[in-house]
Amino acid sequence: MFYIKETNNEVIKYEVELDIERLKSLKDEIIEKCSEISHYCYESDYELTHDFLQNHDIRNYHFTETGKKKDYFEEIRDIYKIEYDKYEHPLIVDYIDSLINGDTSVIPSLKSYSSFTHPLGAARESEKAVKSTLINYLNKPLEEIKIESLTQSIHTLSCLKEDIIKNKNQKSVAVYYDDVMECIKLKEVDRIDKDAIKRVKEFQGTSYTKKK
Repeated sequence: MFYIKETNNEVIKYEVELDIERLKSLKDEIIEKCSEISHYCYESDYELTHDFLQNHDIRNYHFTETGKKKDYFEEIRDIYKIEYDKYEHPLIVDYIDSLINGDTSVIPSLKSYSSFTHPLGAARESEKAVKSTLINYLNKPLEEIKIESLTQSIHTLSCLKEDIIKNKNQKSVAVYYDDVMECIKLKEVDRIDKDAIKRVKEFQGTSYTKKK
C-alpha cells in the first residue's frame, strides 16, 4: 500500500504500513465512547423504515401501542410511541474505515484532524438556547404567551435533559487520536522533482519521428 504526497517542488512516495486489527478495535471503541447520543421519543402512526434503521446507528429502539387512533383521510390509524437513541460517530471513524479499506488519500485529513469537541457540547448549546427562549416567554404578559409554543419548548428541554444524561460519560475523540496515528507508519521509498515530471510530460506530448 502506498501514499503519494505532493509538496511545492516534489512528489514523494511512501510505503504505508497499518496496524489493521488495532485500527478496527479503536474504531469500535470510538463509536461506543465518543459518539454524540441523541434520544428521540414521539408519537407517530408509522414505524421507522428498514432503510433508516440500516443506514443509522440506532439503539434501544421501542415501538409500542398507545391505544390512540388517528383519522387520516377516512382511514383510522393506530398511534404508536416511538423511542430510540441515535449515535452520531465522529468523522474520524469514516477516515479509519477508508484506511482499513485501502484508501490512503485520507492520511492528510487524519494528520490535520481537529474536530475534538465533546459529544456533550451540542446538547449544552441547545440547552442555553431553549432556556433563553423560555425566559423570553415568561417575561411577556400572560395574554401574549402562546401556550403551544411554550409547551413545545418545555418538551424540547425535557429531551435535551435526556441527551445530557446519556452523553455525560462520553469522551472527546482527542483521547484516542494519538493511538490512531500510531497505527500508521510511513516509509519513504522514492521522490521526484516536479520539474522532472513536467519535462517527461512535455516529452511525451512532443511529436517524434525515428530516423531511418
